[in-house]
Amino acid sequence: MRFIEFRSGIQTIIFNEEQELIEMFNNCSIINKKDLTERQQQVMSDLVSKSIIIRKNQDGQITFKKANTF
Repeated sequence: MRFIEFRSGIQTIIFNEEQELIEMFNNCSIINKKDLTERQQQVMSDLVSKSIIIRKNQDGQITFKKANTF
């Protein structure tokens, strides 16, 4: 478990499983939902609700990218 601090100074807790998904963005800037397992999709949704990840629907494909908030 870790804390992540947003630019506004607000802190939130992220768990190891969430940290692993965040680290996936070190290799690429956009991740397609279809490339994730069902569990990873659920964790990614949790990160979206924490405003750490942005979910986009482009041409019927759901993609995720890291938010520029921290």
